[in-house]
Amino acid sequence: MIFLVLVPSVIISSGLLAHRLLSVPTRVIAAKMDNLTKEFEFGGDENCKSYSDIAEIRVIQTSFDAMKNAIKSFSKFAPVHVVKSLLHNRNEAVLGVEEVECSIFFSDVMNFTQISEAVPPEMLIQTMSEYLNAMARIIEDHRGIFLDFIGDAVFAQFVGPGHESRAVEVAVAQQEMLHLLRRDWKEH
Repeated sequence: MIFLVLVPSVIISSGLLAHRLLSVPTRVIAAKMDNLTKEFEFGGDENCKSYSDIAEIRVIQTSFDAMKNAIKSFSKFAPVHVVKSLLHNRNEAVLGVEEVECSIFFSDVMNFTQISEAVPPEMLIQTMSEYLNAMARIIEDHRGIFLDFIGDAVFAQFVGPGHESRAVEVAVAQQEMLHLLRRDWKEH
């Protein structure tokens, strides 16, 4: 009689333990992978805080952390929207040359030489850093490919449908941002 009661309770306990050890960590890592590939969300900057005691689940967790770090690193060297597109479409980047119709974009700071001579170096570096980061962010927000800073100039490229209008929209958005930045700089 004790055997009949004990066996079902052991089976139920084993099932609950297996659920806790397998299903929960698997569901968590699956959700993180889904967010990474669909929304380009890394789920925080930290790696997994605690790894599973089950070897296979631990391999999945550590592999995911390595993949996440590699993608974050790649997105520092390639435009974020390009990396997002590769993830979303499940494509691999290929090295090559392709002729495309595009818009090339340059913008620079008017009278930069005079400004740089009149402003203390620390203030110039801080101000230019804010300015160039804001301008690059605007380019990326409009699906442009930020190519380089050339001194005080910003160099970018726009490809694909509507590249011409996106380049013009960036020029307008940069002027609006410059107006806001100038106001902030005058206050400080």
